[in-house]
Amino acid sequence: SQDLVAAAELYSRSLDIVKRSSGERHPNVATGLYNLGLVMNALGNKMEALKNIEQCITLCKILYGDGNEKTINAMLKFLEIKYECLLSQNDLLLLMKFNSLNPVTVLHNVVTTGSPIELNRLLGKFSLAINESINNDGC
Repeated sequence: SQDLVAAAELYSRSLDIVKRSSGERHPNVATGLYNLGLVMNALGNKMEALKNIEQCITLCKILYGDGNEKTINAMLKFLEIKYECLLSQNDLLLLMKFNSLNPVTVLHNVVTTGSPIELNRLLGKFSLAINESINNDGC
């Protein structure tokens, strides 16, 4: 756990340096946000992880577009962390809502058609459902 805390600090510092030297809209900023999100998730700070991954998604859309593999991978990681929040909350009603969105079919369509539209639709619907149940103080 000490290693993860140290990694989070280093990612945060390096992200600040990259932003200052290369600007806010740089591919290394997107990578840094994603990596910091992964470490925060591993530390159990899911809200901070989601914040970083969401910023990464926004930047990836600007840099690469909706259909780019990096954008889609960040969206999938965002959904994965959100789903972990549901499991940790044991919110069966919300889990049923999520399952009614049929994410497996949606993700299969994204993979087979290469269309980010379905993933964006799922991400939006799932985020709305999550926000109905989980407050902003934690997962």
